Amino acid sequence: MALSSPHSAQLPTSTGSPSRAVNKEIKVPDVPPVFVTNEYFDDYTWDILHRAISWEGYRNAELITEQEYEVLSQYRNARTPSEYKVSDPDAFVSSLVKLLNKISRVEILLYLLAIID
Repeated sequence: MALSSPHSAQLPTSTGSPSRAVNKEIKVPDVPPVFVTNEYFDDYTWDILHRAISWEGYRNAELITEQEYEVLSQYRNARTPSEYKVSDPDAFVSSLVKLLNKISRVEILLYLLAIID
């Protein structure tokens, strides 16, 4: 099946005869990316990011590594998420992904996903 553009497709369609199919091109319009905001979700995210989570307890129980603890502590100590300066983006993302795979508590997963957002 040949496509004439990245946003079109050819689908087989019937033309009256059940044994014969004809390719008909369907155009799919380009849709620009849109930043969507919602007051409810913004407030919910803010609440999640400001919950008291005892990262020290997770570190002491050896559920998180020292590096993961440092990343989370530095993020938490910043006044705003935009104020947090990532010195090593690869280590930051790696720590968050490892935590997402390691921890199963919903509150923690919501917190990590809010950081990624």
